[in-house]
Amino acid sequence: MLPHFVRRFSYSPKVRRVIRALGLKKSAQSLYYRFVQRGGFIQISAGGVTGRFFSASARDLRIVESCAQEQALDRLLSEVRPEDVVYDIGAHHGLYAVLLAQKVKRVIAFEPERECHARLERNLESNGLSNVSSYRKAMGDRDAEEILYLGDGVGAMNSGQLGPDWMMGAQQTISVVRGDTFRQSQNLPVPTVLKIDVEGHEGAVLEGLRESLSLPECRLVCCEIHPLLLPHPVTKETVVQALKSSGFHDIQLFPHNTEFHAFAYKKPGGSG
Repeated sequence: MLPHFVRRFSYSPKVRRVIRALGLKKSAQSLYYRFVQRGGFIQISAGGVTGRFFSASARDLRIVESCAQEQALDRLLSEVRPEDVVYDIGAHHGLYAVLLAQKVKRVIAFEPERECHARLERNLESNGLSNVSSYRKAMGDRDAEEILYLGDGVGAMNSGQLGPDWMMGAQQTISVVRGDTFRQSQNLPVPTVLKIDVEGHEGAVLEGLRESLSLPECRLVCCEIHPLLLPHPVTKETVVQALKSSGFHDIQLFPHNTEFHAFAYKKPGGSG
């Protein structure tokens, strides 16, 4: 119970403001990391399920824990069904994949960044999950090789909106696949649910999966929209319209920092 209390306390906005004002951010993060993690792993619970996640540093720990506190995670876990096939596009370290896999038939995860994908694989193995497949690929609207620019723990492709903190840092060459083509070539099942978090690349992902999204069995999309990273002339409204054109007429937007979590349904009134 104590680590859970410390976790909640450390994420208090007031506490974080005081720590920053005192210039103690790095020291506090290091102390918190040593206190909370056990043998390099932390335990995260959400939506009635629990997973173990490897955390090599204080930065990794904060990334996983901040994602675990998103309301979108709890909502998605509450709306999936045992028969669902979920595509986790932009799986990062596998927080969503690990937890969703305990509630659905199958998860297919896509994560192009080298270290993140290795961490994803390790987390899947440490949780003993056999119903998850992972690919070190990015999804898009065409097959190509692209440069992934690495920001503070996450990566993004050049949308024309990346600042110098992205463009001047580390980068990797990654493989991008057109979603529908890749699904058919790998004989993958049609997704019934999609979770998309790709740092401004969401429009290209939706375009590449247009056929899959339009199929009747595809019923729910949870998509994080990043207005500040979308390539011109793509906007939040463009992404919403792409979902509507694939038959998702009930689209609910929830603000999250500078982004939005979009929950898109083909039937009005939610997933019912």
